[in-house]
Amino acid sequence: SYVDGSTSETILSDELFRPTSLIIKGRYIYWMDRISKNSRRGFKLERLNIDSKKREVVCQHKNVTIEPFALDISESLDTVYWSDWHNMAIWKLDPLSIAAQR
Repeated sequence: SYVDGSTSETILSDELFRPTSLIIKGRYIYWMDRISKNSRRGFKLERLNIDSKKREVVCQHKNVTIEPFALDISESLDTVYWSDWHNMAIWKLDPLSIAAQR
């Protein structure tokens, strides 16, 4: 799209509840979202391939209450960091191990 917003397009609009912390790394757009519309409990980290539009859940936790604000992923794409307004914490996650640490 142009800077004035003309010719903009929606790239994703289904099954989003409260997406936050959008970043772009390589050919992917990453964001964090709640698992359900009516609950603050649980979150997921998702990504969308910019070229193929393939969407996938990178990791998901159902029993943690967080309010993600800022998100970043290491250059090697093996560690995720985010700030959390609910717990007043900074979290670190290895998406392959599914173990979040404050």
